[in-house]
Amino acid sequence: MSGLAVHDFGGAGPDLLLLHGGGDNLETWRGLAPLLAEGFHVVAYDARGHGQSPTPARASVEDMVEDVHAVAARLDRPVLVGHSMGGVNALLAAGRFNGLAGVVALDAVPRWWSRPSLTDEELVEIGRSRGLGWSGTAEELELQASVLARGSEHAALIRAVFRRNHEQNGEGTFRRKPDPKYALTLARIYMGPESGLTKERIEAAECPVLLLCSEGWVTGEARNTLAEVGVAVEWLDTGHYLHWDAPDEVARRMREFA
Repeated sequence: MSGLAVHDFGGAGPDLLLLHGGGDNLETWRGLAPLLAEGFHVVAYDARGHGQSPTPARASVEDMVEDVHAVAARLDRPVLVGHSMGGVNALLAAGRFNGLAGVVALDAVPRWWSRPSLTDEELVEIGRSRGLGWSGTAEELELQASVLARGSEHAALIRAVFRRNHEQNGEGTFRRKPDPKYALTLARIYMGPESGLTKERIEAAECPVLLLCSEGWVTGEARNTLAEVGVAVEWLDTGHYLHWDAPDEVARRMREFA
């Protein structure tokens, strides 16, 4: 997709490409990137429909994976590091494209591994709770960012991701991204079997793969599924945002893997 917003975090060493999760943007890596830049050249981008990248006419895993390939092809055999949706995309890309040095996937577990796909009503409620479709002034945006981050140990990261997920709408106000229809369609795809991520797809990767999983987030049948996957699985005592809760440990394990 033309127009993807790509950011170079710098660093010296092998190329490493960061892929954020659904509803986030490249600012989610702001805390981890400096740690990785000690041994890698670190690049990230906003997935289509997120951050500063344009919103396409359709939501498609196929298109997301093609974007991974398009950005990775500009680099020299990068390691892909993906969180949640980004991890799913990284794993699928590794099974389709050559030229990758490895994949580290953080909590890249479709929810259907643990439970049936969420209902439309549940997905709509998730969108409502996240304020999809909101628009307002710059002052109102900053007020919401402050309220959202208040009391969190990750306040700076929450504010940075939140701010980047807005775009000017031409009326002097800002509109939240992802677009509600696009976001809900993506959620249906990635939370259900339509994502295409299966044990066979993971094992089809043409490069080494490491799955880093949260003890608190990956539960139920997903644990049994992971136990059957023929790639390395390591567990961390964190929430779903492993790279926020334990950045030093995540960076250490990535360096050892690479």
